[in-house]
Amino acid sequence: MEKSAAFIQEIITECEIDAPAEKVYSVISNFKNFPEWTKDIAFTGDVKPGGKMKTIVNDPEGGPMELKSEILKMDENMILFRHTMAPLIFTCLHRYEIIPLSENKVRFVNAEIFKGFAVPFVRKKKLLMNARKFKDGFNKSLKKTVEAK
Repeated sequence: MEKSAAFIQEIITECEIDAPAEKVYSVISNFKNFPEWTKDIAFTGDVKPGGKMKTIVNDPEGGPMELKSEILKMDENMILFRHTMAPLIFTCLHRYEIIPLSENKVRFVNAEIFKGFAVPFVRKKKLLMNARKFKDGFNKSLKKTVEAK
């Protein structure tokens, strides 16, 4: 269930992918190869737990947006990372989760909790409309890439 409060907004998207969990994880955990299958997001820097990264998100309405990021957890079922634009103003806790449904099928969850003083000002258009559309497009690209391999 998605959460919403004055300075918090959670967005959850998901899709089913016809592939083993290991195959999905091999694509989603290879941050450096994201540009090969999605034009919406790119990572540079130390892409391992505790590592500091830079994330470039291509906002179709506002152009590229640069975020400081850090991977908090990374294993075969989940990748959890935090993006920071400005502490207290706007931070995001982002989760990629791989839930095996069978030997050759998974549910991929792409969820994010946005927090900060800016949330009420960007909630309706930027978060609820654009972020959901962005995540759905990302999920479709991931599904297409994994199932084609």
